[in-house]
Amino acid sequence: MPTHKTNLYGGTTPASDGKVVVVWHGSAGLYCYDLNGKQLWGRELGEFRHQWGYGTSPVIAGDRVILHSGPGRSIWVGAFRLSDGQPLWKQEEPVENDGETNDDGKYMGSWSTPVLVKTNAGTLAVCSLSTRVLAYDVKDGTIAWTCDGLRGERGDLAYTSPVIAGNVCICMGGYQGPAIGFPMTGKGNITQNRLWRVDRGNPQRIGSGVVVEGLIYMANAGPGTLECIDPNDGSQKWETRGTGNYWSSVVYADGKLFATDQNGTTTVFQPNGEQFEKIAVNSLNDPGNSTIAVADGAIYLRTFKHLYRISTP
Repeated sequence: MPTHKTNLYGGTTPASDGKVVVVWHGSAGLYCYDLNGKQLWGRELGEFRHQWGYGTSPVIAGDRVILHSGPGRSIWVGAFRLSDGQPLWKQEEPVENDGETNDDGKYMGSWSTPVLVKTNAGTLAVCSLSTRVLAYDVKDGTIAWTCDGLRGERGDLAYTSPVIAGNVCICMGGYQGPAIGFPMTGKGNITQNRLWRVDRGNPQRIGSGVVVEGLIYMANAGPGTLECIDPNDGSQKWETRGTGNYWSSVVYADGKLFATDQNGTTTVFQPNGEQFEKIAVNSLNDPGNSTIAVADGAIYLRTFKHLYRISTP
């Protein structure tokens, strides 16, 4: 399976429920291990090919694993039994042209990881695909609703995961593509419910944002900026230049926001809807694209060559 020099193998994030670890390796398959590293099961799912490689991550939803196959000729969202990897359901998404370019000859593909949303009727897996957003019932794969609006002038691309602010879903296209916000109400095509769509002047967005106290905080890939967005109308509360370009997602932990750029420099800042409020800047001088993980009071960061554990004495 080919990849791109900017998207190395191992670009996905493992999922764990504290008992097992599930990993997705594209054409190499979906695998589950116990916490001692013993393989419990593995399932090859065919070849997945795209000029920019793969990058979606599995999500554990109770007794099953939800997986978006990512870009290419075969695009689907499906569920597998956590105990043995048996397929439970799969919903395929129509593919234009060869899956790498759309019918207009522009780039297309989605590297978005689904997010789980609990509703009165059950749990939905919400995923940004290349041109639209879909919500799948994790029990049987029924599509609860769809929302159009991610098709962009430069191509149909989605890298970030949906961001949920209350009942509002915010999804952002890649390659300076559009951003949309809509309430997750209704069934079928709910595009008419959209609250807003910003289709011009957007940065390159690869990492996902995080919602804190009703506001979205983003770190962007180009230009490398940090920004705060109102999810109700898509307006920008503030924007500031960061320390570099960001492919990682913003993390909220211990009352603070963390954004790590591609050079390994992490900016720590305070959630504040009025202005950017820097707390600290820490540099490892060790490049990478990964998002930090926080567990038991420690920060873990994987660069291209090393794995770091950072904590106070």
